[in-house]
Amino acid sequence: IKVATAWNQAGESAKAIFQLERAIETDPSLESAYRNLGEIYSQNKQPDKMRETLLRYLKFNPNNVTVRIAIDVQ
Repeated sequence: IKVATAWNQAGESAKAIFQLERAIETDPSLESAYRNLGEIYSQNKQPDKMRETLLRYLKFNPNNVTVRIAIDVQ
């Protein structure tokens, strides 16, 4: 996650996305990876990708109220 954050801060969002996807593959319940990935997609004006990422997270933590509100899932 720290490497992805560094890449994103350096303006290398594609590399950050790659690192975060790898982190999620390794540990699908890693909330911070989904959150950071969603934030990058939001910064890159890719709301559909952001929503998709957060919906994937909800499969592992369906009771996360913050995420549900962020993507308007009841």
